[in-house]
Amino acid sequence: MARQNDLQSADVAPENSPRAPEAGALGRAPPIDLDRLRSQTFGDEALIDEILQLFDRQAEEMIAALQEFSLAQRHSYLHLAHKQVGSALGVAAGPLAQAARRLEALLRAERPEPSQIGEAVEALIANLVKTRAFALRLRTRA
Repeated sequence: MARQNDLQSADVAPENSPRAPEAGALGRAPPIDLDRLRSQTFGDEALIDEILQLFDRQAEEMIAALQEFSLAQRHSYLHLAHKQVGSALGVAAGPLAQAARRLEALLRAERPEPSQIGEAVEALIANLVKTRAFALRLRTRA
């Protein structure tokens, strides 16, 4: 019950509050939509924690892979971007899913602009870092 109260306070805590998850850099909405995540897991706090643990491991691997990005391996990265869309949706991380979709669309383009792809890769990494930090704060409140 304490964990559920902690998660609920994360939903309503003022943005400047020390216990409020960071949202400003990704827009007004928090990186993870807690109401949607609760709905997806039928409110099962243990399942939420398990999903966030899995997301953390996947995000760490994705960040490492994206830091090695090479346009020559575009098709491999297309697969990774698509995989990240699914991972983001699995934790109700809308801004992260949007960043991954943008990279995926650019990589699917017939003649992708390298500077746009570079910006999309950086944006995806930034979203991964922010969403991962948000998820960690949620998990440590348990």
